[in-house]
Amino acid sequence: MRFYDATDEEAFEIWAELMDPIEEMAQDQELVLCLKNRRFMKAVKFALKRHAKKLREIFAICEGVPLAEYHPKPADIPTMLIKLVNHPDFQALFPVQIQNTASPFGSAMESTEDSEN
Repeated sequence: MRFYDATDEEAFEIWAELMDPIEEMAQDQELVLCLKNRRFMKAVKFALKRHAKKLREIFAICEGVPLAEYHPKPADIPTMLIKLVNHPDFQALFPVQIQNTASPFGSAMESTEDSEN
């Protein structure tokens, strides 16, 4: 039973298992702030350093492997992280603020045009 392939009751069971480690990680305000501010590399660094055991638990659940039997290779960890954080259901747990790209003062072009007239 894998997170990415589960359907029906299996999907609910997986989410129920994932909630505890995710909730613990969500208590880390610096990690959450990095995710909200789209500082993903810093968020990954925090997660790897501060929450390695919880990440391992999350990966084991996603792979459908008992935690005691889950031993990821270093090369597998970045792939698992990317796959997990890019999953739309996971992203829904950590909504990212959409930053307004429009300047409240107008564009630089508008400012220079106004001063020339």
